[in-house]
Amino acid sequence: MPQICTNRLRADEAFRPSARFNIQSSLSEFPRRNPKLENLDLKLSRCGCMARKNFHCYKNSNEVHLLKTTLTKFFCEIRYCSNPGCIVHRFAETINTFKEIKRFDGLGNLWHFAIGFEKIPRKEFYGNSWRKRQYYVMNKFFEELRKECVNIQSIRVMDFAFEGNMVYPHYHFGAIPIGAQNRRETLLKIQKVRIRMISRMRIKTPFHFQSFGTKNKEGVLSYLAKRSVGLYSYDQSKKVEYVPTGKGKLLQDIKNKKYFLFSDFLTKEQFLADYYNRPHWVTIGGLPRPHGSILTDSIPSECPVHGSLTSKDVVVEVIFEDSGVAKPPNLLPTPPDEVLDIEIVRIV
Repeated sequence: MPQICTNRLRADEAFRPSARFNIQSSLSEFPRRNPKLENLDLKLSRCGCMARKNFHCYKNSNEVHLLKTTLTKFFCEIRYCSNPGCIVHRFAETINTFKEIKRFDGLGNLWHFAIGFEKIPRKEFYGNSWRKRQYYVMNKFFEELRKECVNIQSIRVMDFAFEGNMVYPHYHFGAIPIGAQNRRETLLKIQKVRIRMISRMRIKTPFHFQSFGTKNKEGVLSYLAKRSVGLYSYDQSKKVEYVPTGKGKLLQDIKNKKYFLFSDFLTKEQFLADYYNRPHWVTIGGLPRPHGSILTDSIPSECPVHGSLTSKDVVVEVIFEDSGVAKPPNLLPTPPDEVLDIEIVRIV
């Protein structure tokens, strides 16, 4: 039998407010608490460890009731994490979430296109000013297109290409296809709006629009999901294989170093400052964003003592197995009278 330990830490070294938290956010946004380096180290160090999850009913705070206990492998789901199992888990969760977009139902293909901006020096890449400007330009671009009766409903993800000391930031889109009879006219409108918009810019931010055409939906979603979870390609060619990637194939590709990761070009401090707790994919054009895929460890909806439950009534505590994983640095000894049993909560 594995020995389960509670890994007692000082309260201010884990999550300040409390040892337990209400379930209130989607899994793709986990964890959304105190984004400090010590917390990042803690979560990364525990990724892949076996953990016991205790699901508690807090509907009546004076009478807490244990609903169920599971023993499972814990994944931190942080995009900086290079654990292959965690990456595959994040990819599967993202694909499942994409498939919940109802307006994609029944479509065999999606329209894949990209918007790219001028290359920037690598030293300028570390920061948010260039990204904020590009977001503004893209939002303005789609706003101008809507004035021309071109409303594009799409998923958007960020991508990078590195060439020496320069970085080429660009964005990929998987959109509901435009009708074949209107395709040429729509593409002409898009280029016309792009050229007009750039000519009127006071702060010149040139960008290009490239259409890859309509491609297999599953292949497009697979491509977008890889970029979304932090898998970037070494291959700078414009050829894209629109073939859905299975978890087994992806795991092997990661182990064979087919992709580079955030940890290959960002320090933990840079990741915390620029990418942690930020959306890694968005929807545009009024395309509804789903809440997230269903967790393997489903949250109980009934309590034998207090009846029906909502997510706010359930609190999950995670207790890690003592597997010899190194603790993060600079953790002070815990006073006997101030201990926490739980330092990480899985959010749904």
